[in-house]
Amino acid sequence: MNQYELAVEHLNKAIELYNTWPIYTDVPADRDEGIARSYHQLGRLHKNCDHYNDAQTVLDLALKMRQDTWYNNDDLTYERHRRLALARAHTYEVLGIIHVNKSKYHEALKNFEETLTLRQKYLPANHFYIADIYNNFSLAHSKMGNSNASLVYLEKALDIQRQSLPSNHPNLATMYNNIGATHWEACQYDKALPYFKEAQRISKIAPYGSIHTKLELTIMSNYASGLRTLNKYDEALVYYNKALLIAQRMDKNNPVIISLLNNIGFIHSDKGDKLRAVQYFTKALPLCQQIFGENHVLTATTYKSLGDELEIDEYDRAMSYFQRVFDIHDHLNLPYHRNVIDSLVFKGRLHRKMHEHDLALETYKKSLALAEKHYPEDHPLVIRSCSYVALALTDHGDDYLLEAVNIYFKHIRCQYSPVCLILSLFALLLLGAGIAAMLVALIGISKTTIATTTATTTTSTSMTTTTSTSMTTTTTSTTTTTTTSTTTTTSMTTTTTTSRAIFAFL
Repeated sequence: MNQYELAVEHLNKAIELYNTWPIYTDVPADRDEGIARSYHQLGRLHKNCDHYNDAQTVLDLALKMRQDTWYNNDDLTYERHRRLALARAHTYEVLGIIHVNKSKYHEALKNFEETLTLRQKYLPANHFYIADIYNNFSLAHSKMGNSNASLVYLEKALDIQRQSLPSNHPNLATMYNNIGATHWEACQYDKALPYFKEAQRISKIAPYGSIHTKLELTIMSNYASGLRTLNKYDEALVYYNKALLIAQRMDKNNPVIISLLNNIGFIHSDKGDKLRAVQYFTKALPLCQQIFGENHVLTATTYKSLGDELEIDEYDRAMSYFQRVFDIHDHLNLPYHRNVIDSLVFKGRLHRKMHEHDLALETYKKSLALAEKHYPEDHPLVIRSCSYVALALTDHGDDYLLEAVNIYFKHIRCQYSPVCLILSLFALLLLGAGIAAMLVALIGISKTTIATTTATTTTSTSMTTTTSTSMTTTTTSTTTTTTTSTTTTTSMTTTTTTSRAIFAFL
């Protein structure tokens, strides 16, 4: 029995005891809150192991019990009501994080609104729990491609933390890191790097032991990613390799190692050394499978990276890797994940290199349909997909050039200057498919490489100190997306603020 199964067994036993022991059955409010707390912890456990549907089921039970306890016990003291309200707030928050992980961002925002309402009612305006929920709002908006909204919430969170935390607290480093990561995801690389530098400065003086080390790893890796976007590949490799050595000394099975191996692979790919890139991705894959299992987002990401590097050299193998990406996300019920959209683009690109133009166009259109359904029309993923659709249409001859033009005007008008659009139009209408494809590639795809360097996330956890009525603890959690988790119960308070680690795409 592994640790996850053992923990589930203990929590189920706790629920059974709450239902049978007289000390609890004689006081229904205590019994119900004990059961709700166990359901809540069980939900967090399922979430951390990426069992999102199981997590949502038990968290819904926890929420219902906490609501019933609240409404059916008017004789409870104000302080007891307050603790119950804050416990409900945290359950809403964890449910919101699950919705983020399932790419259901609007549902996540509703949960975060419930959390914010309760915390603003029962906590001081500058309480770091409110900063935590602002951070989660930022995460959801970032995932939706709303970088401006994401930055607004991060600035609110940073303002609170500046007021409530010492200047060398790791959570300040986390917030600077997250602001940098958001600028990076919005392709504002010149703005991202100063935030990464400030995060790195604070992390070096933050006195928080192993948690500090994990945060420093994340920030060091992100700083390297910032250097990569400036084409400073050798300098970026120095930071990635430093981070890799630290991570390996901490734990040979440290999940951060996976991200670092992949990012180093991307650097070698950028430098044109596909063989070395494949070597690093190949090292990352068994580690993913060992730590997370086959059906995990990071495993899928590594398959995708391998497939893109192999491409025409090993057509069948590359296609099998892309299929694994699709199968994994089907299993996880994440059909709109960017791994799927990326893999469709890479698969279409491979079809096109093999002169399978009908298959290429069909695959690009699938990627565009998914991107349009899930992201704003000016999101880099949408722009890149529509660029490839337009490019594929030029392969089908003059009859399709007008459709290519329409796609460009529909999706890219907000991203390119009128001159670029006029040149694209002129190329498509007058110069014919071959030269048009070249100009589309030069004008469009060179711009839309921003989509291939935007970030996904893993987590590195830094801790916030807390006070409660009786006991304070700190814990760490590992997930495949960036999350902020805050637990408030009648006996224990746990708060976790996580730092967004850039896991760059080719």
